[in-house]
Amino acid sequence: MEPNLVKITVLQYKVKRYDRQYNLDKTIELLEEAVKEKPHFILIPNYFLQTGLETLPGETTRLLADIAKRHDTYIIGGIAEKTDEDKGYNSTFLITPKGEVKVLQSKIHMIEMEKKRLKGASRFFAEKTEHAVIGAVMCGDIFYPEVARSVALLGAEIIFVPSIMGGLTLNGLDLLSKARAVENQCYVVNANAIPFEISEERPDFLWGRSGFYAPFLDGITIKKMGAEEGLLSVVLDMDELREMKQTSKIDADTHEGLADIRGTNMFFSRRPEDYSIITDKEVQKKWDDGNIKTVHKHGKHYCEIRL
Repeated sequence: MEPNLVKITVLQYKVKRYDRQYNLDKTIELLEEAVKEKPHFILIPNYFLQTGLETLPGETTRLLADIAKRHDTYIIGGIAEKTDEDKGYNSTFLITPKGEVKVLQSKIHMIEMEKKRLKGASRFFAEKTEHAVIGAVMCGDIFYPEVARSVALLGAEIIFVPSIMGGLTLNGLDLLSKARAVENQCYVVNANAIPFEISEERPDFLWGRSGFYAPFLDGITIKKMGAEEGLLSVVLDMDELREMKQTSKIDADTHEGLADIRGTNMFFSRRPEDYSIITDKEVQKKWDDGNIKTVHKHGKHYCEIRL
């Protein structure tokens, strides 16, 4: 039987603030170059247009859909999505080889600079394709483990992360991409935009670092970029991932397989009944009010945190 291999190409490039046409032209130019490598999926960064809210589907995705149809590939990216309401979403779009446009995932946690025009979403999705089940974590949502776990519980085998980060935040992006891959037993792929103006002013600043990550403990970081513009392609073995997820149990009596285990499938022994503190709104309110000391609920001692 032929191995189930999935080729993915990420685009990493400089985007100019408020220059929609430059950014769109640059994106299309790099996409036309990327399709020459015949990838199954192409990931472009978050906020790659650097301007206002866009309709999904709309003019931008129509242009990208033409490329997806001509080259039989999926295109994934992040955009500020316009809605019928006062505020929009920061959404990951998915364009299929048939030219269909879908919202794969919208960002859950907004940072301050986004809150004026955007709001956080509250739903999680996974999409089954002929190559793999895929999902997305939007940019800064990588810092919240609940987001990737929710997408993984829906069956995602590859989690795409369109992002635009810089500075020391990139250390977090790299570290957390590894963690999300291992703890959720999936591949994690991120494409990070480079802000043109700031990168010119601060060449010593940390930029880029788009990369590919696996849950295999003997090789978590597959490949990643530096601060350069360009493309990076990697072939992921889906059979290898699925086999590990089915065979990563250790014999309770003999401990057979412990020395050679490449990953531990966390989903076999989860205890969701004990995680209620994570969704307890009273506990969250105490954090929001800066009043976390000792938390009790229904006579049960959850935790003690001293600030």
